[in-house]
This record gives sequence, structure tokens and C-alpha cells, in this order.
Amino acid sequence: PGTLAIELCKRTKMHWVNADINAHFFPYFLKQAEEHGCDGRVSAVQADAQALPFRDDYADVIVSRGSFWLWGDKVKAFREIRRVLKPGGVAYIGRGLSANLPLEVAQTVRGGQGEGPKYDVAATAEELRSIMKVLRIRRYRIIRPRLDNEAGVNYGVWVEFHKK
Repeated sequence: PGTLAIELCKRTKMHWVNADINAHFFPYFLKQAEEHGCDGRVSAVQADAQALPFRDDYADVIVSRGSFWLWGDKVKAFREIRRVLKPGGVAYIGRGLSANLPLEVAQTVRGGQGEGPKYDVAATAEELRSIMKVLRIRRYRIIRPRLDNEAGVNYGVWVEFHKK
């Protein structure tokens, strides 16, 4: 519902666009942005990751958390993300939690997900590597936060890549 965009806005001076295929949450997102003092630095755009409505070299940073597994053609979506990134820009695409999220909070989040989507983190990391290879993106890294946590909480998997 755009909570990540609001958190990013609170921590930076950048303008953040909540691009989502489902506009259902936009009124909630915009209300929350206003309540957090971010309403002048966020916007909402209905968009499909496979056909982004932005010009080439538009964004300094692109972040997508938790939706890429829903994209029908992931290679096409990643190609679009690369197209929209400015030269020198960076993208963070993944699913999971931030590495600096305290373990007890992560346990609560994971515990509250009930029978939510399950996935193989190693297989997802390999899928992301494969997409980078197909698109000939060489400046990337796979991030698997906090693999060694004592509770075995799944912090997820991310790919970070840069555009030359």
C-alpha cells in the first residue's frame, strides 16, 4: 500500500513514486503520506512493471519489495526497470525484510503472515542471477540478509544492480 515509499521519503530528500498495478491503495497511501509530512514528495501512478509509464533514464533509484514474484514476464520487467534507471542509478528488487530489522520484529512479521506465500530463497536467488545474465547486467549483487540469525527467520532475497 505504499508504506515503503513513505519510509523512503522520510529518510531522504527525494521525490518517491508509488507505482503499482493496483490503484486500490492509492487513497490510503496519499493520506498516510500527508499524515507523515511527505505529501509534497510522493505521487502514485498505476503501472505494470512490464511496461513502465516513465521515460528512459528517469529514476535515480528504483525499489520493489515483495511484488516481483507476481510479474508474468520477469525478464521484461527487469528490462523495463533498467530502461527507466538513469545512468549511475541503482535498483533494489526483492522480497523480504531489511537486514537491520531487529530479529524480534522480524519474527513478529513472519509470524503474522500465517499461510502467506512460501518460497525457496536459494532458488529465487538463482532466478535473479539468471535474469541478470539474460539481460547482460554485470554490475549486480544478490543479497540474502541475515542468513545466520539464531531463530532461522527468512529475511528474504534481493538483487541490487546498477546502470552504467
